[in-house]
Amino acid sequence: VHGMPLAILLAASWIEMLSPQEIADEISRNLDFLTAELRDIPERQRSIRAVFLSSWERLGSDEQAVFMRLAVFRGGFTRAAAQSGARATLPSLSRLVSGSLLIRDSAEQGRYHIHELLRQYAEEQLRAANLWDVTRDAHCAYFVDFLQDLNSDLKGNRQLGALQEIEADWENVRAAWQWAVQRRDYGMVGRALDSIYWYCIMRSRLPAGQEILRQARERLAPVSGAAPHPVWGQLMARAMKINIRYLEPVDEVKARVTTALAIAEANNDRREIAFCQWAFGMTFVSIDDSTQALPYFEESLDHYRAIGDRFCEAWLLYYVGLSRAK
Repeated sequence: VHGMPLAILLAASWIEMLSPQEIADEISRNLDFLTAELRDIPERQRSIRAVFLSSWERLGSDEQAVFMRLAVFRGGFTRAAAQSGARATLPSLSRLVSGSLLIRDSAEQGRYHIHELLRQYAEEQLRAANLWDVTRDAHCAYFVDFLQDLNSDLKGNRQLGALQEIEADWENVRAAWQWAVQRRDYGMVGRALDSIYWYCIMRSRLPAGQEILRQARERLAPVSGAAPHPVWGQLMARAMKINIRYLEPVDEVKARVTTALAIAEANNDRREIAFCQWAFGMTFVSIDDSTQALPYFEESLDHYRAIGDRFCEAWLLYYVGLSRAK
């Protein structure tokens, strides 16, 4: 309940019947769980819903619309994200802050935060208004654009700044990715994939990255009789690793890369062919077989040079040199 005094009191009233974990699970499922018949507090404070309803009814219709759309955000958000993803205006955000429904931090960039219980209440209103899907679509589109705009920075001289920006909005990025995967939106997934992959590698979010990729591979797998989508092939080619060691059995990674390479070649996608050759080389490096890795690295390097990808060319020069030295 993030320190909300009344919510703590109402949650604690269940402690003789339920464990703390059971109480937390119930709260996450249903706000009405935070209700108690306590004689020493007023009627209007015997449930969180009653308190929130009072605040909700004091909002104007425009503020209600903005507030419920903000329920799609996770881990805070910037003004730009709120304006694009929730059609919030600066005056509406200011009024929500004044009414204690939002908190604005004091950092230079100024992020807004919504208490989780308030967010749950806002989500209920959004779903009741049948606006959940369209608002999640807008949220997803904003953060996919955000990732795509930062892709070149991740591979350039503003890499640290780009990583920090993604870090600040990681929960929103993950929520946007999960929505795109759930909707089987190959276009959105494809546009977000490269930035998410490199962010997870560079910031060592390896278990999270592995789970993100696994879920997407399973959800976006081709249906029986259908040709595999190129984006699914890209997902198959990517795996998380610590230095040169994959988090998964190397034979499983190699089998997926074989499938991915066939898809890339069928679509004449030279960039993805280059990545698959690089990934093949890494499967041999991970078992300390640099001799077999070298031809794959050299072929990948030729492709990246041909398409002018300096970032990947630099990485391949490193692995080619390493393999030759051994």
